[in-house]
Amino acid sequence: MPDKYNLQPPQQRAAAQTLIESVFAADAARDLDGFMALLAPDITLRLGSQPELHGQAAVRAAIGGLFGMLAGGIQHRLIAVWGGGDVLAYQAEAAFSLQGGRSVTLPYVNVLRVASDGLVAEYRIHIDPAPLFQPG
Repeated sequence: MPDKYNLQPPQQRAAAQTLIESVFAADAARDLDGFMALLAPDITLRLGSQPELHGQAAVRAAIGGLFGMLAGGIQHRLIAVWGGGDVLAYQAEAAFSLQGGRSVTLPYVNVLRVASDGLVAEYRIHIDPAPLFQPG
């Protein structure tokens, strides 16, 4: 099986793998504090076609709302990772366990700009979340 991590320089692999695994673990546990700990204080986040969110308070409210609508955590399946310099992109699928017993799996691509301290300064989630809100 080919390596999922296509990074330049290749030594970025360990940091990228740790960051992605930390995001996945926080999502799986609906650990809002764990997720927020990965983000810079002046984080910019955009989810799908929604307006950009700026700062930890706005992001905490949005992600907290998402976690609140779930019956369980979000399970991710990593497909591929690309990047160079301070930019990291990854393709994956997310399985959402919703209230009422419904489950929805969505494909997505995240693009992150990681600051020199290892915290995420920009977080772009390219996903169509509409199926999460459709009656099931």
